[in-house]
Amino acid sequence: DLFNIACYSGRINQLYTTLVAEEFENEDLKPESVLRSNTHLTNLVKVLVSKYCTKYVTNFASKLVTYILKSGNLNLGSIDNCEDKKVEKVLFTSLKYILRSAPLIPPQIKHFGSILRSAASTRFNDIEAVQNTLSGFFILRFITAIIADPKKYDSTIEVSEDDVRNILAPFSHLLQKPLSFSLIEGKAKFVKKWNTRIEKHIFPKLKTFIFTLTEISSSDSLIYLPPEGKNVKRALDNILKTLNQNYPIYADTYKKLLDAEDEPRPIVGWDFAAFFSGFFKYNI
Repeated sequence: DLFNIACYSGRINQLYTTLVAEEFENEDLKPESVLRSNTHLTNLVKVLVSKYCTKYVTNFASKLVTYILKSGNLNLGSIDNCEDKKVEKVLFTSLKYILRSAPLIPPQIKHFGSILRSAASTRFNDIEAVQNTLSGFFILRFITAIIADPKKYDSTIEVSEDDVRNILAPFSHLLQKPLSFSLIEGKAKFVKKWNTRIEKHIFPKLKTFIFTLTEISSSDSLIYLPPEGKNVKRALDNILKTLNQNYPIYADTYKKLLDAEDEPRPIVGWDFAAFFSGFFKYNI
């Protein structure tokens, strides 16, 4: 509902900044915990993926899913006992294709990623922290989420519950490790070999991939079409109804904000920081 209202009123940037600021103003926030739990921000990500990632799923992810399914059950419940030769081929082939899929990422996702990157740079002032933040978005909440359960994002994809449980979910979990700048856990010699290859070849490409996804080019068509009037009316009705049902909480929160003499990090502060950090975007 908030997304529809923001599209209709032309205030998408403000919506993104507000929800990102809500996530990053938490004093105890760690880079590895951004977008790891269910929040208003992760709900926004779900909306973005459902609205704008159809082509990515159809033209790329569905084909990758088909390739993974052809490999069958790889016994990934125990990495040390898996079919290592087969897993190695499927794993590194999948990584190769994922890291080449940047041109297929929709500009709306890049737009949100750019704001997330600016906030992470401002909050943590550390390139590894920014990488962890962006991988939480692009990898955990987007790419591997689609691979783990593609039917949720495209109902035309034919995949059984057994395939999801025995093949796609375990393989998606395996992919999350290298795509989150982490090494694969295991004691077998082949795991060490994989990790050496991941450190030398995957991580440098992943870094480039992650930051490319926060840059909107002149060829990108960044358009947020406004919804129909009836949908906006329904969204407004839902929000007003929610406020009415939770009036004591809303009124108390509003009064605290109104009476606060010093708001530590207002939204305008995040906007200015994002603008200012743009001058140093090649450093972080």
